[in-house]
Amino acid sequence: IHKKQPELRENNSWILHHENAPSHTSILVRKFLTKNSTNVAPHAPYSLDMAPCDFFLFSILKKPFRGQSFESIEDIKGKSLRELKAIPSIAYERCFQDWIKRWHM
Repeated sequence: IHKKQPELRENNSWILHHENAPSHTSILVRKFLTKNSTNVAPHAPYSLDMAPCDFFLFSILKKPFRGQSFESIEDIKGKSLRELKAIPSIAYERCFQDWIKRWHM
């Protein structure tokens, strides 16, 4: 975040969301996040469907990639970027509104 979007880091206006995988909840990771004042979104145990990529993004992106072969990583990146840009901004907004509702279930 610091390298790619330094303005987010400066005003602490973002929240990290990750599942409860052991690698994400280790003492080392928790200390790092605390030391760097990282806001972490709550994630209920055994609730994989809470990640926006799982319930929104992957299902949309799977369809245009189905049955395709690519010559290079750059081709995959290009196709991914085009598909992501084709998703209307209102769809992303709804996704994150639904995500917030899932926190409160």
